[in-house]
Amino acid sequence: MSKVNVSQLSHANNSGDPNIQLYADGSTSIRSLSNTAENMLMNSGMIVKQRDYNYPANAPVAFGVGDIGGTFTLDRWRYWKVAATGRTDVTQDTSDLPPGFSCGYRATVGIPTTGAAAWYEIIAQCIEGWNSAVLSWGTANGRPLTISFWAQTNLAGKYAIWLRNNQASDASQTLYCTTYEIPTADTWTYCTVTIPAPPVVDGVSWATGNAIGVEIGWSLAGSNDYQQGTADTWNLTADTPQTFFTSDCVQNWSETAGNYFRLTGTVANVGEVPTPWVQKNAQLEQLECCRYFYKYPDSTNQLALVYDANSANGRILQLCHPTPMRTAPTYTWASSTNWSGAAEIVANAFYTYIYGAPSVTTTTQYLSGLKATAELGLDPN
Repeated sequence: MSKVNVSQLSHANNSGDPNIQLYADGSTSIRSLSNTAENMLMNSGMIVKQRDYNYPANAPVAFGVGDIGGTFTLDRWRYWKVAATGRTDVTQDTSDLPPGFSCGYRATVGIPTTGAAAWYEIIAQCIEGWNSAVLSWGTANGRPLTISFWAQTNLAGKYAIWLRNNQASDASQTLYCTTYEIPTADTWTYCTVTIPAPPVVDGVSWATGNAIGVEIGWSLAGSNDYQQGTADTWNLTADTPQTFFTSDCVQNWSETAGNYFRLTGTVANVGEVPTPWVQKNAQLEQLECCRYFYKYPDSTNQLALVYDANSANGRILQLCHPTPMRTAPTYTWASSTNWSGAAEIVANAFYTYIYGAPSVTTTTQYLSGLKATAELGLDPN
């Protein structure tokens, strides 16, 4: 009986992480059996859409003048349009997708952007530090990150994708911008880019907790103001303004009504080789998204509340979140009934109490359209 003592097994053409990792305790890690855990991007197949931006049906969210900071659309995905003119409509795609996909992200120019200065349009997702810590960025052991995805547009050409560490300040921010090609209009293209680990720089850190670990953005259009850095290298934004594009990228995507850009099957994995996209169980996907946002119920229904006649400030509502949230959420609701004064909210990542002073001594208090958010980045929903 022969015995081979190795710790890794790889295909002859694999230049990245091993296909099979063997550990001293006898356990084994096989990459093809753990793809769902390797993808740092959430809702990567665009199937979860909790927000009512597309409610009623066929009424897309419209991004117009000065939507700086962006608005969350499909869960975990944010759209920015920073421009003085124009409008872009965002919807969830459910047809004409690559094989194996049921949903996608679609941005369509509704009103062209013209004569604008210092503007851009971006699709982005922030990855929580707990999930990106495996990269070991900010240390001497930093590992490369590979991003793969399917994209389609009617305006073929070169487009940009970028990463950065946080949104705190230019002094502590570093950004990497690179490009990919969509060679044929109206045709789905599989794209991959690999980002090297950033250099270790004093004053630049990468969160490994529940703050923004890594932000990834797909740039659709923009002005020369955001092309001032060097492509394919890490730029400190304290020295160089934000670099969301390169000079050879498509810039005029927003200038013609009807132009569209579609995205699905996004993967961000450790290493220099892309891993296959795998759709998680739909229930698990939605539950993971509820860590950042959930609504209960939708805007057409109401939550009946309880009045405590023995308390001057009656307890109105106690909520247990569907899953532990990233941090204590903030709340909005569409309307309230038989309730006077502002709410007092006592919240943490696991549950929330909402207090208030009822306007009448009755049990008929209501809240409708309740939404809880603990998103990374601005969430105006």
